[in-house]
Amino acid sequence: LLVINSDHGETLADHECYFDHHGLYDCTLHIPLVMRLPDVLPEGARVPGITLRVDLVPTILDLAGLPPAAGLPGRSLMPDIAGVHRDPAPAYSESLFPRIHFGWSELRSIRMDGWKYIQAPRPELYDLTRDPGERNNLFAAEGRRAASLRSRLLDTMGGSAESAVVSDATAKLDPATLQRLASLGYVSGPGNAAFSGADPKDTIAEFSSYGKAVRVALEAYDRGDVRTAARSLKAIVDSGRGGFDVSFYLGKAYMRLGDYPGAANALEDAIRKLPTYTPSYIELAKTRVALKQYDAAVATLQKGLERDPDNFQFHSHLGYVARIRRDLPTARREYERARDLQPDDFDVRMNLSSIYRDMGDPRLALREADAALKLDADSSDAHNQRGMLLGGLGDFAGAATAFERASSLAPKDPLIWFNLGLARLRTGNRAAAATAFRKALELKPDFEEARRMAAEAGR
Repeated sequence: LLVINSDHGETLADHECYFDHHGLYDCTLHIPLVMRLPDVLPEGARVPGITLRVDLVPTILDLAGLPPAAGLPGRSLMPDIAGVHRDPAPAYSESLFPRIHFGWSELRSIRMDGWKYIQAPRPELYDLTRDPGERNNLFAAEGRRAASLRSRLLDTMGGSAESAVVSDATAKLDPATLQRLASLGYVSGPGNAAFSGADPKDTIAEFSSYGKAVRVALEAYDRGDVRTAARSLKAIVDSGRGGFDVSFYLGKAYMRLGDYPGAANALEDAIRKLPTYTPSYIELAKTRVALKQYDAAVATLQKGLERDPDNFQFHSHLGYVARIRRDLPTARREYERARDLQPDDFDVRMNLSSIYRDMGDPRLALREADAALKLDADSSDAHNQRGMLLGGLGDFAGAATAFERASSLAPKDPLIWFNLGLARLRTGNRAAAATAFRKALELKPDFEEARRMAAEAGR
Protein backbone atom coordinates (compact mmCIF):
# COMPACT_ATOMS: atom_id res chain seq x y z
CA LEU A 1 0.00 0.00 0.00
CA LEU A 2 1.33 3.41 -1.02
CA VAL A 3 -0.26 6.57 0.40
CA ILE A 4 0.88 10.05 -0.67
CA ASN A 5 -0.37 12.93 1.45
CA SER A 6 0.80 16.38 2.55
CA ASP A 7 0.79 18.47 5.68
CA HIS A 8 -0.61 21.70 4.24
CA GLY A 9 -0.96 23.80 1.13
CA GLU A 10 0.59 27.19 0.45
CA THR A 11 -0.73 30.70 0.01
CA LEU A 12 0.82 32.07 -3.17
CA ALA A 13 -0.31 35.68 -2.77
CA ASP A 14 -3.79 34.45 -1.77
CA HIS A 15 -5.30 36.60 1.00
CA GLU A 16 -2.30 38.95 0.92
CA CYS A 17 0.13 36.28 2.09
CA TYR A 18 2.89 34.96 -0.17
CA PHE A 19 4.42 31.48 0.08
CA ASP A 20 3.26 30.54 3.54
CA HIS A 21 0.39 28.67 5.17
CA HIS A 22 -1.52 31.39 6.92
CA GLY A 23 -5.14 31.09 7.96
CA LEU A 24 -7.71 28.39 7.31
CA TYR A 25 -8.49 29.10 3.69
CA ASP A 26 -8.70 26.28 1.14
CA CYS A 27 -5.36 27.21 -0.41
CA THR A 28 -3.85 26.05 2.89
CA LEU A 29 -6.26 23.21 3.73
CA HIS A 30 -6.58 21.55 0.31
CA ILE A 31 -3.89 18.87 -0.01
CA PRO A 32 -3.33 15.82 -2.23
CA LEU A 33 -4.30 12.28 -1.30
CA VAL A 34 -3.12 9.51 -3.61
CA MET A 35 -3.49 5.83 -2.74
CA ARG A 36 -2.19 2.78 -4.61
CA LEU A 37 -2.81 -0.88 -3.84
CA PRO A 38 -2.75 -3.09 -6.96
CA ASP A 39 -5.68 -5.49 -7.39
CA VAL A 40 -7.53 -3.80 -4.52
CA LEU A 41 -7.89 -0.08 -5.29
CA PRO A 42 -9.25 0.90 -8.74
CA GLU A 43 -6.51 2.29 -10.95
CA GLY A 44 -6.95 5.92 -12.01
CA ALA A 45 -10.19 6.44 -10.09
CA ARG A 46 -10.97 9.90 -8.70
CA VAL A 47 -13.19 10.07 -5.63
CA PRO A 48 -15.32 13.23 -5.35
CA GLY A 49 -16.19 15.02 -2.15
CA ILE A 50 -14.33 16.05 0.97
CA THR A 51 -12.00 13.69 2.80
CA LEU A 52 -10.21 14.40 6.06
CA ARG A 53 -6.75 13.61 7.40
CA VAL A 54 -8.39 11.73 10.27
CA ASP A 55 -9.87 9.34 7.68
CA LEU A 56 -6.46 7.99 6.69
CA VAL A 57 -5.84 5.64 9.60
CA PRO A 58 -9.33 4.06 9.52
CA THR A 59 -8.93 3.57 5.76
CA ILE A 60 -5.51 1.93 6.10
CA LEU A 61 -6.83 -0.35 8.86
CA ASP A 62 -9.79 -1.25 6.64
CA LEU A 63 -7.49 -2.15 3.76
CA ALA A 64 -5.43 -4.28 6.13
CA GLY A 65 -8.54 -6.10 7.33
CA LEU A 66 -8.21 -4.71 10.85
CA PRO A 67 -10.96 -3.14 12.93
CA PRO A 68 -10.57 0.51 14.01
CA ALA A 69 -9.48 1.10 17.58
CA ALA A 70 -12.11 2.28 20.03
CA GLY A 71 -12.47 6.05 19.95
CA LEU A 72 -10.42 6.44 16.77
CA PRO A 73 -11.59 9.58 14.91
CA GLY A 74 -12.45 9.56 11.24
CA ARG A 75 -14.04 6.93 9.03
CA SER A 76 -12.86 4.56 6.33
CA LEU A 77 -12.95 5.93 2.80
CA MET A 78 -13.51 2.50 1.27
CA PRO A 79 -17.28 3.03 0.77
CA ASP A 80 -16.54 6.29 -1.07
CA ILE A 81 -13.93 4.54 -3.22
CA ALA A 82 -16.51 1.85 -4.02
CA GLY A 83 -18.95 4.54 -5.20
CA VAL A 84 -21.32 4.42 -2.24
CA HIS A 85 -22.89 7.82 -1.67
CA ARG A 86 -22.63 9.10 1.91
CA ASP A 87 -23.37 12.44 3.45
CA PRO A 88 -20.00 14.17 3.92
CA ALA A 89 -18.78 14.52 7.48
CA PRO A 90 -18.28 18.06 8.80
CA ALA A 91 -14.66 19.08 8.17
CA TYR A 92 -13.00 20.65 11.23
CA SER A 93 -9.71 22.56 10.99
CA GLU A 94 -7.64 24.59 13.41
CA SER A 95 -4.53 26.75 13.55
CA LEU A 96 -3.06 27.31 17.01
CA PHE A 97 0.19 28.74 15.64
CA PRO A 98 -0.92 32.40 16.02
CA ARG A 99 -1.77 31.90 19.70
CA ILE A 100 1.28 29.79 20.55
CA HIS A 101 3.90 31.97 18.86
CA PHE A 102 2.42 35.46 18.84
CA GLY A 103 -0.29 35.68 21.49
CA TRP A 104 -2.89 36.32 18.80
CA SER A 105 -6.21 34.53 18.56
CA GLU A 106 -6.26 30.92 17.43
CA LEU A 107 -8.33 30.06 14.34
CA ARG A 108 -10.90 27.27 14.02
CA SER A 109 -13.21 26.40 11.17
CA ILE A 110 -15.93 24.01 10.12
CA ARG A 111 -16.96 23.16 6.57
CA MET A 112 -20.24 21.49 5.63
CA ASP A 113 -22.91 21.66 2.95
CA GLY A 114 -20.72 23.83 0.72
CA TRP A 115 -20.16 26.50 3.37
CA LYS A 116 -17.18 27.30 5.60
CA TYR A 117 -17.31 29.17 8.90
CA ILE A 118 -14.06 30.48 10.43
CA GLN A 119 -14.12 31.38 14.12
CA ALA A 120 -11.91 34.43 14.68
CA PRO A 121 -12.21 37.81 16.43
CA ARG A 122 -13.84 38.92 13.18
CA PRO A 123 -15.63 35.73 12.05
CA GLU A 124 -15.81 34.71 8.40
CA LEU A 125 -18.41 32.82 6.37
CA TYR A 126 -17.95 31.71 2.77
CA ASP A 127 -20.20 30.12 0.16
CA LEU A 128 -17.62 27.80 -1.37
CA THR A 129 -19.83 26.85 -4.30
CA ARG A 130 -20.08 30.41 -5.60
CA ASP A 131 -16.91 31.78 -4.02
CA PRO A 132 -14.20 29.05 -4.03
CA GLY A 133 -11.49 31.68 -3.56
CA GLU A 134 -13.09 32.78 -0.25
CA ARG A 135 -13.11 36.47 -1.13
CA ASN A 136 -16.63 37.49 -0.12
CA ASN A 137 -17.21 37.24 3.64
CA LEU A 138 -20.95 36.66 4.13
CA PHE A 139 -20.90 36.60 7.94
CA ALA A 140 -22.96 39.78 8.30
CA ALA A 141 -25.41 38.89 5.53
CA GLU A 142 -25.95 35.25 6.58
CA GLY A 143 -26.17 35.60 10.35
CA ARG A 144 -28.50 32.64 10.90
CA ARG A 145 -26.35 30.28 8.84
CA ALA A 146 -23.22 31.53 10.59
CA ALA A 147 -24.79 30.90 14.00
CA SER A 148 -25.76 27.37 13.00
CA LEU A 149 -22.27 26.57 11.77
CA ARG A 150 -20.72 28.12 14.87
CA SER A 151 -22.91 25.85 17.01
CA ARG A 152 -21.67 22.80 15.08
CA LEU A 153 -18.09 24.01 15.49
CA LEU A 154 -18.49 24.32 19.25
CA ASP A 155 -19.99 20.83 19.39
CA THR A 156 -16.92 19.54 17.61
CA MET A 157 -14.66 21.27 20.14
CA GLY A 158 -16.49 19.83 23.13
CA GLY A 159 -18.87 22.69 23.79
CA SER A 160 -16.55 25.69 24.04
CA ALA A 161 -13.46 27.14 22.42
CA GLU A 162 -11.52 27.03 25.69
CA SER A 163 -12.08 23.29 26.10
CA ALA A 164 -10.05 22.74 22.93
CA VAL A 165 -7.07 24.99 23.70
CA VAL A 166 -3.79 23.18 23.06
CA SER A 167 -1.97 21.61 25.99
CA ASP A 168 1.77 21.04 26.33
CA ALA A 169 1.47 17.33 25.53
CA THR A 170 3.99 15.98 23.05
CA ALA A 171 3.62 12.77 21.09
CA LYS A 172 5.91 9.90 22.05
CA LEU A 173 8.55 10.03 19.32
CA ASP A 174 12.18 9.02 19.20
CA PRO A 175 14.69 11.86 19.76
CA ALA A 176 15.98 11.83 16.17
CA THR A 177 12.46 12.24 14.80
CA LEU A 178 11.72 15.02 17.27
CA GLN A 179 14.85 16.90 16.20
CA ARG A 180 13.96 16.54 12.52
CA LEU A 181 10.44 17.83 13.24
CA ALA A 182 11.84 20.76 15.22
CA SER A 183 14.17 21.70 12.35
CA LEU A 184 11.09 21.97 10.11
CA GLY A 185 9.15 24.04 12.64
CA TYR A 186 6.71 21.25 13.54
CA VAL A 187 7.47 21.15 17.27
CA SER A 188 6.02 24.22 18.94
CA GLY A 189 5.91 25.90 22.29
CA PRO A 190 4.88 29.36 23.40
CA GLY A 191 6.83 32.44 22.48
CA ASN A 192 7.43 35.40 24.74
CA ALA A 193 4.49 37.46 23.46
CA ALA A 194 1.65 38.21 25.85
CA PHE A 195 -1.81 37.13 24.72
CA SER A 196 -3.44 39.96 22.78
CA GLY A 197 -6.19 38.06 21.00
CA ALA A 198 -5.48 39.92 17.76
CA ASP A 199 -7.12 38.60 14.61
CA PRO A 200 -4.39 36.85 12.55
CA LYS A 201 -5.75 38.24 9.29
CA ASP A 202 -4.96 41.73 10.58
CA THR A 203 -1.31 40.79 11.24
CA ILE A 204 -0.33 39.14 7.97
CA ALA A 205 2.66 41.43 7.38
CA GLU A 206 4.12 40.63 10.79
CA PHE A 207 3.42 36.92 10.32
CA SER A 208 5.13 36.87 6.93
CA SER A 209 8.13 38.79 8.27
CA TYR A 210 8.49 36.35 11.16
CA GLY A 211 8.20 33.30 8.91
CA LYS A 212 10.83 34.65 6.53
CA ALA A 213 13.22 35.47 9.41
CA VAL A 214 12.92 31.98 10.85
CA ARG A 215 13.42 30.35 7.44
CA VAL A 216 16.51 32.45 6.72
CA ALA A 217 17.99 31.63 10.13
CA LEU A 218 17.39 27.88 9.92
CA GLU A 219 18.66 27.73 6.33
CA ALA A 220 21.87 29.43 7.51
CA TYR A 221 22.16 26.89 10.33
CA ASP A 222 21.65 23.96 7.95
CA ARG A 223 24.33 25.15 5.53
CA GLY A 224 26.82 25.63 8.38
CA ASP A 225 26.74 29.44 8.60
CA VAL A 226 26.25 29.21 12.33
CA ARG A 227 27.27 32.77 13.14
CA THR A 228 24.62 34.21 10.82
CA ALA A 229 22.05 31.75 12.19
CA ALA A 230 22.82 32.73 15.78
CA ARG A 231 22.61 36.45 15.00
CA SER A 232 19.29 36.02 13.17
CA LEU A 233 17.75 33.79 15.84
CA LYS A 234 18.84 36.14 18.62
CA ALA A 235 17.13 39.04 16.81
CA ILE A 236 13.89 37.04 16.67
CA VAL A 237 14.09 36.26 20.40
CA ASP A 238 14.81 39.90 21.22
CA SER A 239 11.71 40.89 19.26
CA GLY A 240 9.61 38.87 21.70
CA ARG A 241 8.26 36.61 18.93
CA GLY A 242 10.54 33.60 19.21
CA GLY A 243 8.84 30.31 19.90
CA PHE A 244 10.39 27.14 21.25
CA ASP A 245 12.09 26.18 17.97
CA VAL A 246 13.87 29.55 17.76
CA SER A 247 15.29 29.23 21.30
CA PHE A 248 16.26 25.60 20.74
CA TYR A 249 18.22 26.28 17.56
CA LEU A 250 19.74 29.43 19.03
CA GLY A 251 21.09 27.23 21.82
CA LYS A 252 22.49 24.72 19.34
CA ALA A 253 24.06 27.51 17.29
CA TYR A 254 25.74 28.97 20.38
CA MET A 255 27.05 25.51 21.25
CA ARG A 256 28.65 25.14 17.83
CA LEU A 257 30.23 28.58 18.30
CA GLY A 258 31.59 27.59 21.71
CA ASP A 259 29.43 30.10 23.58
CA TYR A 260 28.29 27.66 26.24
CA PRO A 261 26.81 30.18 28.70
CA GLY A 262 24.74 31.65 25.85
CA ALA A 263 23.72 28.16 24.77
CA ALA A 264 22.63 27.29 28.31
CA ASN A 265 20.46 30.39 28.57
CA ALA A 266 18.78 29.73 25.20
CA LEU A 267 18.16 26.06 25.95
CA GLU A 268 16.73 26.87 29.38
CA ASP A 269 14.35 29.23 27.56
CA ALA A 270 13.43 26.42 25.13
CA ILE A 271 12.62 24.11 28.05
CA ARG A 272 10.51 26.81 29.69
CA LYS A 273 8.55 27.25 26.48
CA LEU A 274 8.09 23.54 25.77
CA PRO A 275 9.05 21.37 28.78
CA THR A 276 7.90 18.14 27.09
CA TYR A 277 10.51 18.32 24.29
CA THR A 278 13.15 16.01 25.76
CA PRO A 279 16.05 16.70 23.32
CA SER A 280 16.31 20.16 24.90
CA TYR A 281 17.35 18.57 28.19
CA ILE A 282 20.07 16.55 26.47
CA GLU A 283 21.45 19.59 24.65
CA LEU A 284 21.39 21.62 27.88
CA ALA A 285 23.22 18.82 29.71
CA LYS A 286 25.93 18.93 27.01
CA THR A 287 26.47 22.62 27.66
CA ARG A 288 26.72 21.93 31.40
CA VAL A 289 29.37 19.29 30.73
CA ALA A 290 31.27 21.69 28.48
CA LEU A 291 31.21 24.20 31.36
CA LYS A 292 32.32 21.41 33.77
CA GLN A 293 29.08 21.90 35.71
CA TYR A 294 28.60 18.19 36.25
CA ASP A 295 26.06 18.39 39.08
CA ALA A 296 23.92 20.71 36.95
CA ALA A 297 24.25 18.32 33.99
CA VAL A 298 23.04 15.41 36.10
CA ALA A 299 20.15 17.47 37.47
CA THR A 300 19.11 18.44 33.93
CA LEU A 301 19.18 14.83 32.75
CA GLN A 302 17.19 13.71 35.79
CA LYS A 303 14.51 16.30 34.99
CA GLY A 304 14.38 14.95 31.48
CA LEU A 305 13.97 11.41 32.81
CA GLU A 306 10.98 12.55 34.83
CA ARG A 307 9.39 13.55 31.53
CA ASP A 308 10.50 10.49 29.58
CA PRO A 309 11.61 7.62 31.87
CA ASP A 310 12.35 5.20 29.03
CA ASN A 311 14.54 7.52 26.98
CA PHE A 312 17.83 5.65 26.60
CA GLN A 313 19.74 8.83 25.71
CA PHE A 314 19.25 10.24 29.20
CA HIS A 315 20.81 7.13 30.73
CA SER A 316 23.60 7.18 28.15
CA HIS A 317 24.47 10.79 28.97
CA LEU A 318 24.26 10.10 32.71
CA GLY A 319 26.75 7.31 32.10
CA TYR A 320 29.00 9.69 30.21
CA VAL A 321 28.98 12.25 33.04
CA ALA A 322 29.70 9.52 35.60
CA ARG A 323 32.61 8.27 33.49
CA ILE A 324 34.09 11.78 33.33
CA ARG A 325 33.93 11.86 37.13
CA ARG A 326 35.54 8.40 37.29
CA ASP A 327 32.45 6.99 38.97
CA LEU A 328 32.64 3.72 37.03
CA PRO A 329 29.94 1.79 38.96
CA THR A 330 27.38 4.54 38.20
CA ALA A 331 28.59 4.77 34.62
CA ARG A 332 28.18 1.01 34.23
CA ARG A 333 24.68 1.05 35.71
CA GLU A 334 23.51 3.90 33.45
CA TYR A 335 25.02 2.47 30.26
CA GLU A 336 23.56 -0.95 31.01
CA ARG A 337 20.15 0.66 31.44
CA ALA A 338 20.63 2.51 28.14
CA ARG A 339 21.58 -0.78 26.44
CA ASP A 340 18.52 -2.53 27.84
CA LEU A 341 16.29 0.25 26.48
CA GLN A 342 18.05 0.52 23.10
CA PRO A 343 20.17 -2.59 22.38
CA ASP A 344 20.80 -1.50 18.77
CA ASP A 345 22.62 1.73 19.61
CA PHE A 346 26.25 1.52 18.49
CA ASP A 347 27.60 4.25 20.79
CA VAL A 348 26.01 2.73 23.88
CA ARG A 349 27.60 -0.65 23.11
CA MET A 350 31.02 0.91 22.54
CA ASN A 351 30.88 3.02 25.68
CA LEU A 352 29.77 0.07 27.75
CA SER A 353 32.64 -1.96 26.31
CA SER A 354 35.07 0.72 27.49
CA ILE A 355 33.48 0.78 30.96
CA TYR A 356 33.81 -3.00 31.32
CA ARG A 357 37.42 -2.75 30.15
CA ASP A 358 38.23 0.00 32.66
CA MET A 359 36.59 -2.04 35.43
CA GLY A 360 38.82 -5.03 34.60
CA ASP A 361 36.32 -7.29 32.84
CA PRO A 362 37.74 -7.75 29.31
CA ARG A 363 35.41 -10.62 28.38
CA LEU A 364 32.29 -8.54 28.98
CA ALA A 365 34.02 -5.69 27.17
CA LEU A 366 34.72 -7.96 24.19
CA ARG A 367 31.09 -9.07 24.10
CA GLU A 368 29.95 -5.45 23.81
CA ALA A 369 32.55 -4.65 21.15
CA ASP A 370 31.36 -7.63 19.12
CA ALA A 371 27.77 -6.43 19.54
CA ALA A 372 28.84 -3.00 18.28
CA LEU A 373 30.47 -4.59 15.22
CA LYS A 374 27.23 -6.36 14.38
CA LEU A 375 25.65 -2.91 14.23
CA ASP A 376 28.50 -1.34 12.23
CA ALA A 377 30.93 -3.81 10.70
CA ASP A 378 32.98 -0.99 9.16
CA SER A 379 33.79 0.87 12.36
CA SER A 380 37.55 1.25 12.74
CA ASP A 381 37.05 2.19 16.41
CA ALA A 382 35.18 -1.04 17.14
CA HIS A 383 37.80 -3.18 15.38
CA ASN A 384 40.57 -1.33 17.22
CA GLN A 385 38.76 -1.84 20.52
CA ARG A 386 38.35 -5.53 19.74
CA GLY A 387 42.05 -5.81 18.97
CA MET A 388 43.06 -4.25 22.28
CA LEU A 389 40.73 -6.53 24.21
CA LEU A 390 41.96 -9.66 22.43
CA GLY A 391 45.52 -8.59 23.10
CA GLY A 392 44.69 -8.15 26.78
CA LEU A 393 43.30 -11.69 26.80
CA GLY A 394 46.52 -13.05 25.22
CA ASP A 395 45.11 -13.72 21.73
CA PHE A 396 47.71 -11.75 19.80
CA ALA A 397 46.98 -13.35 16.44
CA GLY A 398 43.31 -12.41 16.79
CA ALA A 399 44.35 -8.94 17.92
CA ALA A 400 46.56 -8.53 14.83
CA THR A 401 43.67 -9.53 12.58
CA ALA A 402 41.40 -6.97 14.26
CA PHE A 403 44.03 -4.22 13.97
CA GLU A 404 44.64 -5.05 10.31
CA ARG A 405 40.94 -4.59 9.63
CA ALA A 406 40.93 -1.34 11.60
CA SER A 407 43.96 -0.02 9.67
CA SER A 408 42.27 -0.80 6.35
CA LEU A 409 39.26 1.26 7.46
CA ALA A 410 41.28 4.12 8.97
CA PRO A 411 44.66 4.03 7.19
CA LYS A 412 45.70 7.46 8.48
CA ASP A 413 45.31 6.67 12.19
CA PRO A 414 48.84 6.28 13.62
CA LEU A 415 47.63 4.71 16.88
CA ILE A 416 45.95 1.82 15.04
CA TRP A 417 49.20 1.11 13.14
CA PHE A 418 51.11 1.25 16.42
CA ASN A 419 48.70 -1.26 18.01
CA LEU A 420 49.07 -3.50 14.96
CA GLY A 421 52.84 -3.35 15.37
CA LEU A 422 52.59 -4.42 19.02
CA ALA A 423 50.30 -7.36 18.16
CA ARG A 424 52.56 -8.53 15.33
CA LEU A 425 55.60 -8.25 17.58
CA ARG A 426 53.94 -10.45 20.19
CA THR A 427 53.21 -13.09 17.53
CA GLY A 428 56.90 -13.10 16.58
CA ASN A 429 56.48 -11.41 13.20
CA ARG A 430 59.15 -8.76 13.78
CA ALA A 431 59.45 -7.62 10.15
CA ALA A 432 55.73 -7.01 9.81
CA ALA A 433 55.75 -5.30 13.20
CA ALA A 434 58.54 -2.96 12.11
CA THR A 435 56.55 -2.06 8.98
CA ALA A 436 53.52 -1.14 11.09
CA PHE A 437 55.60 0.94 13.52
CA ARG A 438 57.26 2.80 10.65
CA LYS A 439 53.80 3.52 9.17
CA ALA A 440 52.70 4.99 12.51
CA LEU A 441 55.84 7.14 12.57
CA GLU A 442 55.27 8.28 8.99
CA LEU A 443 51.80 9.48 9.92
CA LYS A 444 53.00 11.08 13.19
CA PRO A 445 56.70 12.00 13.02
CA ASP A 446 56.85 12.94 16.73
CA PHE A 447 55.50 9.53 17.81
CA GLU A 448 58.59 8.63 19.87
CA GLU A 449 57.21 5.35 21.23
CA ALA A 450 56.60 4.18 17.64
CA ARG A 451 60.21 5.18 16.79
CA ARG A 452 61.56 3.18 19.72
CA MET A 453 59.45 0.10 18.93
CA ALA A 454 60.39 0.24 15.23
CA ALA A 455 64.06 0.14 16.24
CA GLU A 456 63.42 -2.74 18.64
CA ALA A 457 61.48 -4.75 16.05
CA GLY A 458 64.24 -4.20 13.49
CA ARG A 459 66.97 -5.64 15.71
